[in-house]
Amino acid sequence: MSLQSFTTRLLFILTILSTAGVSHAEVQSLLLDKPTKLDGLLYHNGQLYGAAGWDGSLIHAIDSDGKVTNVGVIPRGPIDMVADNKGNLIITSYGSNSVYRLNIDSGEKEKIVTLPSFAGAIATYRPGEYLIGSASRLYWINEQGDYKVYVKDLDQIDNPTGLVVDGTGRIYVGNLNRSTILVIDDESRDISMLATLPNAGNHNIGKLALHKGVLYATHLSQEVVYAVDTDSGDIQIFAGQENVQGQVDGQRQQATLTSPNGLALDAKRQVLWIAQGYGPVKHLRTLDLAE
Repeated sequence: MSLQSFTTRLLFILTILSTAGVSHAEVQSLLLDKPTKLDGLLYHNGQLYGAAGWDGSLIHAIDSDGKVTNVGVIPRGPIDMVADNKGNLIITSYGSNSVYRLNIDSGEKEKIVTLPSFAGAIATYRPGEYLIGSASRLYWINEQGDYKVYVKDLDQIDNPTGLVVDGTGRIYVGNLNRSTILVIDDESRDISMLATLPNAGNHNIGKLALHKGVLYATHLSQEVVYAVDTDSGDIQIFAGQENVQGQVDGQRQQATLTSPNGLALDAKRQVLWIAQGYGPVKHLRTLDLAE
C-alpha cells in the first residue's frame, strides 16, 4: 500500500469513524423469548443462528423479534458454524472432536469427520473446504471427511476461538488463551503477529469478524469489542468500556457489555450480532457498523 501504508490506513479509518459520539454506531439489545445458551453465531440468508457451546447441544434460529427456535441437536458441545453452498450448517462439536452437517429444514445431522483433537472455531476456506481451530493447530477438512493439519505452531497458536479467512490469502486467528491475533499467509503458511490485546488470564479473545478492512474481536474478560486494522495492527476499543460489565445501550463507547463472545456479521445491514458468554442469556446485542 505504502505512502506510510496509506497514511496508516487513513488514520485507522478516521479512528474508526471518530470514536466518540457517532450516531450511526449504536449498541442495542434484543430480548430473547427464553434464556438461551449461546457461543458461536452465524448470520446467513437473513437468518441468525446460534450454537449452544461446549456444555450444550442445541442449534437455535433466532428471529428479529427475539423468538428462539431449536433447529437441531449436535452432541457434546456445538461451538461454531458456517453455512455450505446448499444452506446446510457446518458445525464443530468441541466435546466429540467432530464436525457435523445439519439440514436446518429437517433437523437431520450427519457427521463429516472426527479429528484427533477438539473441534473449535471454523471458517470456510474454499467451497466445500473448511479450516478448524484446535489447540496449537488448524486442521483443513473437506465435505468428504478428509482432513490434515493445515498449520501447527506450539509457540503462537493457543486455543484459537476466532477464525476468519479473508479471500485474499490471509487467515486471521484469535487466541483465547494468549489474547493475540495472528495472520497466516495461505501460500507460505508463515505466521505473523497482527495484534496483542489485553491478557486477563485464560479467557480473552472470543470470536472474530471482518468488515471493510477492519477485524472486530470480542473479548470475554475486558467486556469490549476491539477493532483492529488489518494492515497496521492498530487497535481501538470499538464498543463497550474496558473492565465494566453491564447492559447499557446507546452510543458504542458509552454502552456496556458483559463477557462478549459470539459474533456474527450481517454485511448487508452492516450490523454485528454479539452474544454474551457463560451460561444462558436473556439478550443479544447489536452493534451498528454503518458509515
